[in-house]
Amino acid sequence: MDQEFLSQIPWHYTVIDEAQRLKNPSSVLYKVLMELFLMPRRLLMTGTPIQNNLTELWALMHFCMPSIFGMLEQFLVAFKEAGDPSAGYYF
Repeated sequence: MDQEFLSQIPWHYTVIDEAQRLKNPSSVLYKVLMELFLMPRRLLMTGTPIQNNLTELWALMHFCMPSIFGMLEQFLVAFKEAGDPSAGYYF
């Protein structure tokens, strides 16, 4: 249906509003957009990028830049250390 037709269009730039709907990488919407649509440039718009935990933030960042924000585990380690005063990071 629409999904088949739309996935054939060579999108150059994609803007997604209400991006918090992509905070779950296991959701159907996330999987469809990641697997069926080739979108080299992605912009997410949301008023609530993180509501509950770092995993939700990672999902949005990974969706935008999967080559930079690769594995969830690495992201969690890096950002938990950044929030730990004993790790020596100051913001």
